[in-house]
Amino acid sequence: MVKGFERTYEGTGAVEAAFQALVGGPDDEEAAVGAGSFFSAETAGTVNSALISDGILSVDFADFRDRLNNASTSCGSEALLSQLNTTAFQFPEVDRVIYSINGSCSTFFNWLQRECQVIDAPGTSSGATNELASGSGCTPGTDELPDGRWFGFVSTATATAVEFDLACWFGGSAAIRAAAEDQMESPPPNDYYIRNESAQLRTVAVSASANANWMTQSGDPNTAHDTDYAAWVAEVSRRSTTGEWQPGVWLTIENGVTTLVTEQYVP
Repeated sequence: MVKGFERTYEGTGAVEAAFQALVGGPDDEEAAVGAGSFFSAETAGTVNSALISDGILSVDFADFRDRLNNASTSCGSEALLSQLNTTAFQFPEVDRVIYSINGSCSTFFNWLQRECQVIDAPGTSSGATNELASGSGCTPGTDELPDGRWFGFVSTATATAVEFDLACWFGGSAAIRAAAEDQMESPPPNDYYIRNESAQLRTVAVSASANANWMTQSGDPNTAHDTDYAAWVAEVSRRSTTGEWQPGVWLTIENGVTTLVTEQYVP
């Protein structure tokens, strides 16, 4: 049974105090009646900051990953985020929340096998569902991709450019919403959902010093490693010849050119 326990805090530091209370785990009285949580005395004091600006709450934690067993599993991540989100959205001035570890949103969400995301309060929306896509989104508004981090599929790769099919990568609540809209299984398996509504291919230039992170064994994240971009291009060509699986990728674009290609593992 899921049950909340009320604690009272007032003043300008109430939001941070609420999160410090959460990461401290159940107190003696709550534990005596069977309260449990991912958090405990081992994670007490791990809130670095909790700041609100224009309705967005940013909560930064110290690195507590090694003290939260099973939190990174599919069910565990949902339970953990539920505790965090319930704490955040009890405050009426909070419209959206973003979590980070030592200042890095990617570190927090990659630990939970997701992309960095801003979470909306229940019953609200930041706009069209596609605007909730991870990374820099999937609606750039131009044929040329601006600087940012974009998910999609590469049809061809050469030494100087890639032909890129931009797609929407959704995680968490956004994945649930997008899958439901598309009349697919919702919640989707493994907490992610890909929407690809357009066959448009964009030619994206690649920096001469670009790098890549890719899996030497298709679908095995344990084989992911960093190389120069040219080594990845050779691998894409080899896979095309053998008919092997080509995973989706993230393009990091800086100053108009791709500087990093990262293959996306999917279970």
